[in-house]
Amino acid sequence: MTRRPPRAPVGDAPPPSTWRDRKVPGYWQPGSGGDLASHEARVRFVDAAMRHWIATHPGDEHAARSHPHDVVRLATTIAWLGDLDPRGRKILELGGHGVASFVLEQAFPDNDWVRDDTDLRQPLPFPDACFDLVLAMEVIEHVADPEYAHATRLSGMRHCLRQIHRVLRVHGTLFLTTPNACSLLVLDRALRSEPPWQYPFHFRELTPRELQILVEQAGLHVRRCGTEYVWSRPEQTPALLRFLRDEGLDADERGDDTFLIAERRDTPPVPRGTLDLPV
Repeated sequence: MTRRPPRAPVGDAPPPSTWRDRKVPGYWQPGSGGDLASHEARVRFVDAAMRHWIATHPGDEHAARSHPHDVVRLATTIAWLGDLDPRGRKILELGGHGVASFVLEQAFPDNDWVRDDTDLRQPLPFPDACFDLVLAMEVIEHVADPEYAHATRLSGMRHCLRQIHRVLRVHGTLFLTTPNACSLLVLDRALRSEPPWQYPFHFRELTPRELQILVEQAGLHVRRCGTEYVWSRPEQTPALLRFLRDEGLDADERGDDTFLIAERRDTPPVPRGTLDLPV
């Protein structure tokens, strides 16, 4: 497999690039840390499942493009979902059916899987309290405001999260992933005078704190939230890490993608804060 050569540290003349050049093909390598045996097994499983999907769906150009980049993301997703022990659950996956859906169904087959590609600015076409688990993987950042009001209120995202709360049963779980708006990847792009988003076509990328506030304001209790390096590695930007640490700035939670697990309970949570947005 051909690998792209390491990027020059921040401070050198930035090479010509596109948004996709910031993503590194996400294959596990020895020495990457963590539980290597189980992580390697998950990566190999995802790689094989994605290759099978691509071979049997030759017209799915998105799957073919995402394969080199999303293996680690989906392997990490399986690890997070495995902690929830999803067996015998009724699961709603938002965003429609595709290669990621196929991978997860192979990993967790003993469930009732429901897929939906409704415009998430609209009501979900399901009754109240009918799902044990809702998956919103790489979708919330695409949800635009349904109306223009001189500035975003994140009203589309808020509506989507309220609908997730509505269709979850009490003690049901939301699993959500979305690009981290304060990742090393984003900081690196900004320092190279590039747009500070991982994907320029996203409506709005969120910081982990913003995401947690929005989820709590929708009535869900955040059980776990953290960031993962799924498209790049922190050692790609050593100068950035040194700068953050030398200046006493937070170098944690700088992974590419935010992973969050939240639960619907009998009573709503007390949100940890508010967002400075127009009312």
